[in-house]
Amino acid sequence: MKRENVIEIRCKQCKKRFFDYMISCEDGSDNEVVMSGISLKCDRCNRVMIMKKYTQGYLVSHSRNGVFKI
Repeated sequence: MKRENVIEIRCKQCKKRFFDYMISCEDGSDNEVVMSGISLKCDRCNRVMIMKKYTQGYLVSHSRNGVFKI
């Protein structure tokens, strides 16, 4: 598994790692909703986040060095 095809999903406040998202290389997949209705609770800082309407293109464009903070 190449690290360039993986985006780490982390908490914005405490930087706890939730999970990894593998980027698919299909054409036209940048505008499709890939994560919808997923709720995440951070055990360190007690934040609750609900992922709505996140597309693969948004995750790739807003990640820095393979890390997306929510």
